[in-house]
Amino acid sequence: SLGRDLDPAMHNVACPVDAVVLDGDRYAPEASLQALVDRLGGPVRIEHIGREATGGHAGHFGWMRDPGAVAVALAASIDSQ
Repeated sequence: SLGRDLDPAMHNVACPVDAVVLDGDRYAPEASLQALVDRLGGPVRIEHIGREATGGHAGHFGWMRDPGAVAVALAASIDSQ
Protein backbone atom coordinates (compact mmCIF):
# COMPACT_ATOMS: atom_id res chain seq x y z
CA SER A 1 0.00 0.00 0.00
CA LEU A 2 1.14 3.51 -0.75
CA GLY A 3 -0.54 4.83 2.35
CA ARG A 4 -3.00 6.94 0.39
CA ASP A 5 -5.99 6.54 -1.87
CA LEU A 6 -4.99 7.10 -5.50
CA ASP A 7 -8.51 6.65 -6.83
CA PRO A 8 -9.40 10.39 -6.85
CA ALA A 9 -6.36 11.14 -9.03
CA MET A 10 -6.99 8.42 -11.62
CA HIS A 11 -8.99 10.80 -13.82
CA ASN A 12 -5.73 12.74 -14.28
CA VAL A 13 -4.25 9.86 -16.27
CA ALA A 14 -4.77 11.30 -19.73
CA CYS A 15 -2.35 9.19 -21.76
CA PRO A 16 -3.65 6.32 -23.91
CA VAL A 17 -4.02 3.07 -21.99
CA ASP A 18 -4.05 -0.43 -23.45
CA ALA A 19 -5.65 -3.17 -21.40
CA VAL A 20 -6.02 -6.89 -21.97
CA VAL A 21 -8.93 -9.07 -20.85
CA LEU A 22 -8.16 -12.78 -20.74
CA ASP A 23 -10.69 -15.59 -20.84
CA GLY A 24 -11.10 -17.20 -17.45
CA ASP A 25 -9.29 -14.51 -15.48
CA ARG A 26 -10.75 -14.71 -11.98
CA TYR A 27 -8.40 -12.06 -10.58
CA ALA A 28 -9.17 -9.39 -13.21
CA PRO A 29 -12.47 -10.22 -14.91
CA GLU A 30 -13.78 -7.93 -17.61
CA ALA A 31 -16.19 -6.09 -15.31
CA SER A 32 -13.38 -5.27 -12.86
CA LEU A 33 -11.08 -4.09 -15.63
CA GLN A 34 -13.84 -1.95 -17.09
CA ALA A 35 -14.54 -0.37 -13.71
CA LEU A 36 -10.85 0.44 -13.37
CA VAL A 37 -10.37 1.99 -16.80
CA ASP A 38 -13.62 3.95 -16.48
CA ARG A 39 -11.86 5.99 -13.79
CA LEU A 40 -9.12 7.14 -16.18
CA GLY A 41 -9.22 10.43 -18.03
CA GLY A 42 -7.67 9.37 -21.32
CA PRO A 43 -8.48 7.03 -24.17
CA VAL A 44 -8.59 3.32 -23.39
CA ARG A 45 -8.38 0.36 -25.74
CA ILE A 46 -9.38 -3.04 -24.37
CA GLU A 47 -8.24 -6.15 -26.20
CA HIS A 48 -10.10 -9.41 -25.56
CA ILE A 49 -7.91 -12.50 -25.80
CA GLY A 50 -9.51 -15.91 -25.84
CA ARG A 51 -8.20 -19.18 -24.52
CA GLU A 52 -7.52 -20.44 -28.05
CA ALA A 53 -5.09 -17.56 -28.69
CA THR A 54 -2.96 -18.56 -25.70
CA GLY A 55 -2.52 -22.21 -26.58
CA GLY A 56 -5.52 -23.28 -24.52
CA HIS A 57 -4.24 -21.57 -21.39
CA ALA A 58 -6.61 -19.21 -19.67
CA GLY A 59 -6.71 -16.98 -16.67
CA HIS A 60 -4.58 -14.37 -15.03
CA PHE A 61 -1.34 -16.36 -15.20
CA GLY A 62 -2.00 -19.03 -17.84
CA TRP A 63 -1.26 -16.74 -20.79
CA MET A 64 2.40 -16.64 -19.72
CA ARG A 65 2.83 -20.21 -21.00
CA ASP A 66 2.08 -18.93 -24.50
CA PRO A 67 2.43 -15.12 -24.38
CA GLY A 68 2.43 -14.46 -28.13
CA ALA A 69 -1.17 -13.23 -28.38
CA VAL A 70 -0.71 -10.74 -25.55
CA ALA A 71 2.58 -9.51 -27.01
CA VAL A 72 1.03 -9.09 -30.47
CA ALA A 73 -1.97 -7.19 -29.07
CA LEU A 74 0.21 -4.75 -27.15
CA ALA A 75 2.75 -4.37 -29.95
CA ALA A 76 -0.04 -3.54 -32.40
CA SER A 77 -1.05 -0.68 -30.18
CA ILE A 78 2.51 0.66 -30.05
CA ASP A 79 2.83 0.37 -33.82
CA SER A 80 -0.37 2.35 -34.36
CA GLN A 81 0.90 5.38 -32.43
